[in-house]
Amino acid sequence: MTHPATAHLRNALYGRLWPLLIAVVVLNFGYPILSMAGGFGDLIYIAAYALMLVLGIFVTGNDRVHVIRAGAFALLWFVLSLLVAAHPGNAALRIAQLAALLPGLAIIIASLARFIVEARVVNGQVLISAITIYVLLAVFFAPVYGLIETLAPGSFVDNGLGRPVQWQQLMYYSTVTLTTVGYGDILPLNPWARTLAALESVTGVLYIAVLLGRLVGIYRQEK
Repeated sequence: MTHPATAHLRNALYGRLWPLLIAVVVLNFGYPILSMAGGFGDLIYIAAYALMLVLGIFVTGNDRVHVIRAGAFALLWFVLSLLVAAHPGNAALRIAQLAALLPGLAIIIASLARFIVEARVVNGQVLISAITIYVLLAVFFAPVYGLIETLAPGSFVDNGLGRPVQWQQLMYYSTVTLTTVGYGDILPLNPWARTLAALESVTGVLYIAVLLGRLVGIYRQEK
């Protein structure tokens, strides 16, 4: 049985997409601000990121199974992130942390995509969902790049800094790759890294094309 407080929170947040969009944008593009606080900033970032995942869970799902399943992934990622912060040189923990982030993100993206597919009118909620998915796609590819870099160090090179890439650099690289900007300051050297980068570029282009087609289709249904 679902706890009454949990059910109330779930019902209160379900469908309110703009807080999720704000959280996603601020956390994934505002990291340089927190990095100024050093190790304490990293802890704040981990806690805030876990809260973002939880918010995404409550916003996109109003059934108990969805909340439990996605919430378990968020909690697992949070615990693993704390362990990585305590043992930054442990590759096994780093791999587990990055892998644990993917299911939660996938569940949120799939839920938002289903909302767009089932929509019958083009309104603010649909547009916010579309923007949130686009940003989360870049977020989703970043930990996959991190897995490749952890398993095969040197898979990416930062021409500007000349040292191993970190999370924020991978997030930046994922964003410019998804949008097909490709500045070329961070380069994929490993074949797996290059293949994934190509896949993300195609995903970004196809997402915009499919999204526009869906929005036009919804608009025509309104007539």
